[in-house]
Amino acid sequence: MKNIKELNQHYSKRKSDIKNRLKEFKKIKSKSKEILFIELCFCLCTPLSKAKRVIEVINPENKILLTKGSQKDIAGSLKGYARFHNNKAEYIVEARDKMHLLENLPSNNLKARDFLVENFKGLGLKEAAHFLRNTGYNNLAILDGHIINCLHGLGALKSNSRPTSKKQYEEMARRFKNFSKKVNIPLDELDLLFWSSKTGCVLK
Repeated sequence: MKNIKELNQHYSKRKSDIKNRLKEFKKIKSKSKEILFIELCFCLCTPLSKAKRVIEVINPENKILLTKGSQKDIAGSLKGYARFHNNKAEYIVEARDKMHLLENLPSNNLKARDFLVENFKGLGLKEAAHFLRNTGYNNLAILDGHIINCLHGLGALKSNSRPTSKKQYEEMARRFKNFSKKVNIPLDELDLLFWSSKTGCVLK
């Protein structure tokens, strides 16, 4: 999307699908621990990988994830679907042993995000925000490369360099939120809008 006019045109086409997807995310909070774990695995595996490919292997049908499958088994399952599959298998095994921590997540979105970053290896600020958004939290900036490039292209960011510190992340998140208010599109919807412009569909 090259300008705000084009952004609004795309939003008018995708608005209904985006709102429905966010409603689905809200329902996940009340789902089983297994469903929450699958969502966590998805967010651990998407960095530097294509979401569509990750979804093919990170789903409730992959019993290796949900049982006591070894790190080697999980790595083999991820190979070809997620980059750095060995590292991500390690993160999944460690996360599986800490799932009880998700039962007491703070209700405040930023505190919940920081709690996840502190307690789950492989979750940075972006990945933690991604998981929370996908499980019903709102108004969290998920600053991955594509979103940053979109914001830069639309003039909301002076540079498309990736944040290298929490302070930089928070400043970019502030600018993202300000741009969201400027164009009158809620932050969560704007994130999915940017992604749908690239993938042609509303994923997660």
